[in-house]
Amino acid sequence: MGSVQIRRGVPGLAGMATITVIATLLLVACSDPAEGPPDARVTPFAPAGPPAPTPSARPPDILRPAMLAPIPDARVREILDLWLQREPDEAALAAAHAEILGHRDVRFIAPLIELIRAGGARFAHLDPSQVELLGALAGVSYGRTWDRWADWYGRTSLTPPPGFTGWKGRVMAGFDPDFATLLSDGAPSTIRVEMIAWGGVPVDGIVTLDAPAIIAAAEATYLRPDEPVYGVLLNGEARAYPLRIMDAHEMANDVLGGVPVAITHCPLCGSGVAYDRRAPDGRTYTLRTSGLLFQSNKLMYDAETRSLWHQFTGRPVIGPLVQTSAGTDGAWLTVLPMVLTTWEAWLTAHPKTSVLSLETGFGEGYSPGLPYLQYYTTADLLFPVSNRQPLLPAKSWVYGIEADGAAKAWAGRLLRRDQVVNDRVGTTDVVLLSASDWVRVQAEASQFTEDSYVGGLQVRAYERPSSVNFVPGAPDEGTVTDHRGRTWQVTEDALVGPDGEVLPRIIGHLSFWVGWNAFHPDTELIGGR
Repeated sequence: MGSVQIRRGVPGLAGMATITVIATLLLVACSDPAEGPPDARVTPFAPAGPPAPTPSARPPDILRPAMLAPIPDARVREILDLWLQREPDEAALAAAHAEILGHRDVRFIAPLIELIRAGGARFAHLDPSQVELLGALAGVSYGRTWDRWADWYGRTSLTPPPGFTGWKGRVMAGFDPDFATLLSDGAPSTIRVEMIAWGGVPVDGIVTLDAPAIIAAAEATYLRPDEPVYGVLLNGEARAYPLRIMDAHEMANDVLGGVPVAITHCPLCGSGVAYDRRAPDGRTYTLRTSGLLFQSNKLMYDAETRSLWHQFTGRPVIGPLVQTSAGTDGAWLTVLPMVLTTWEAWLTAHPKTSVLSLETGFGEGYSPGLPYLQYYTTADLLFPVSNRQPLLPAKSWVYGIEADGAAKAWAGRLLRRDQVVNDRVGTTDVVLLSASDWVRVQAEASQFTEDSYVGGLQVRAYERPSSVNFVPGAPDEGTVTDHRGRTWQVTEDALVGPDGEVLPRIIGHLSFWVGWNAFHPDTELIGGR
């Protein structure tokens, strides 16, 4: 999300979807000069031998500041209400701050950090005494630098005061009243609400495509052969979702092969996931952009219950559907196979494919590389991620798989080099097939020094019997050869052997390392530095 300025019902997409360095992003820019651009400053691989897995280690927790005694709940509510006022009484404010400090009630650290964010964006009042109080309670001081505070808080075990979720919604309602409907008092949650960040746009500020216009491949003259697309095949129907459109809208509620699907795209962590919108409770959900983030990953919401969903995991995390989905594991919506590839490669494999039309109803001028060119060509993150581990640069591409309670990721540079990787996740033997070249995004026009960037890598994963290994050197991208020299057909659903054997596709996840690692802190990493 970040700087995308696409508002619902507002024409002129081309003008709004340019990368603009607005004040809100300057407040949250989170520089990491040690990392460099994606896949830069990385030691090359040794020429032979499989790399050993690198187990991840959780970042060390910060010692929790000690609390003397909690302030009674009724008084907590009074203080939080006082902090919502644009012009609070100075004497009442001083008395409240003295009381908090006297009790050393560290639960107030969370709302104070929230006020630094909202006050910096000027939709809430921030008093200098509140900044001083925050430093006194925490025992450290980052002034008004919200991203430093958020990163620090994420590595503590602190908890917020009672009523914090609804209070946070009311604070954000100073920018958009709809936030109060997504963060309300008593809403059940499976994540730390304190770590939810405002993404710089209102609810639905990045417009979701509902039932988008579709055209035949022959009509898609706007696409260049090397342009990146998400490709999905369902029940024999193929469709391409170009990144030049998905970067602008991030979400598409569509029907493909008779299946209601959601194509979700989070540019901040490089994550694209396709979901079947039919949930286990028998309902079909319409997913939209909330304007909120969690660990730099977008939070979606559904139009039916206004519950917040995690884009990376496919689960409701705040709201009524948290209870509905309780007791289930993994993604609550079925994850569908999807591949990032080039338009040329997808069209070659699926000549009857359809594709999104540029006639979306929200203006013209969808241009490759915008609005995220600058973001993808630097090492900087726009929002803090507390679970970051320096096993790879934050924006290095990885491909991750979860199976049998285990998680494993492979560095994109390793997959690109080897092209065929035989491995195991948990007790499941897998093979990963990768293209030899990055999928690149070439901007048509740029005000920045760089005019292209790596947009990902074409990777598919399949189950395999432990008795079968696959080797590189197949005659074309549509086939792969096993260790006995037999040729298998590569399809979107399975590997199909010469004797009719079928090895099913495994759901995998292409993303930045920082995105995968934030939600899989105990992952193994193959090809880390």
